Amino acid sequence: MIVIIAYDIPSTKRRTRLHKALKGYGVNAQRSVFECDVQPEQMKGLLTMLEFMIDPSEDDLRVYPLCKGCQEKVMGMGIGDFNRSEEIIVI
Repeated sequence: MIVIIAYDIPSTKRRTRLHKALKGYGVNAQRSVFECDVQPEQMKGLLTMLEFMIDPSEDDLRVYPLCKGCQEKVMGMGIGDFNRSEEIIVI
C-alpha cells in the first residue's frame, strides 16, 4: 500500500531523525513529504515508530493512504523526480 507521510516539525533534531527513519520506508517526494510503499502488516509498526518520534504538543504529522485507483491518478509537475512507472520495492 502506498502512503503519503507529510510532517511539519519545528525541532531540527526531531525532523532530521524522522527524515532519516522515513528514508528506510520510501522516497522523499518533497522537503517534508515521503511516498512510502508499506505492506499492511508493516503499517502498525510504522505508525508506532512515528508516534514515538514526534512531540504531539509541537509537531504535525499526517499519513494519507492511497488506494490503487488514486495512485494511478497522481500527477506531478515541475522539477521533482516523478516516475510512476518505476516500481518501488521495499526489502
